[in-house]
Amino acid sequence: MKEKITAHQFFIIMFLLPYGSAVLFYLSPETKTDIWIGILAYGIIFVIIQMIYISLFNKYPNDSIVTYLPKIYGKFIGYILSIIYIGVRIKIVQEKLRKFLISFRINIRDGGT
Repeated sequence: MKEKITAHQFFIIMFLLPYGSAVLFYLSPETKTDIWIGILAYGIIFVIIQMIYISLFNKYPNDSIVTYLPKIYGKFIGYILSIIYIGVRIKIVQEKLRKFLISFRINIRDGGT
């Protein structure tokens, strides 16, 4: 059986999981017992962003975010926003890879403990 994930499921995987863990890992040392405020704020922001993305997915079902930004904002501004979007995504991947490699190197150096 060949199964595919929908655009909505892909969106949740790409946005909900990384940002949810970012709130817990990056904010928890500073917020201590007030982490619930960060989680609540993240949840509200995520729902708003998800509603925007879902409406865009429904309006442009065969396009990706990079291809429909020029349709919404015009060619010049749309392409600039697409480049910014791609750059931000590359930066996020680079940062996660760097942290993983640092963690991996420390783990190897310490003998896996």
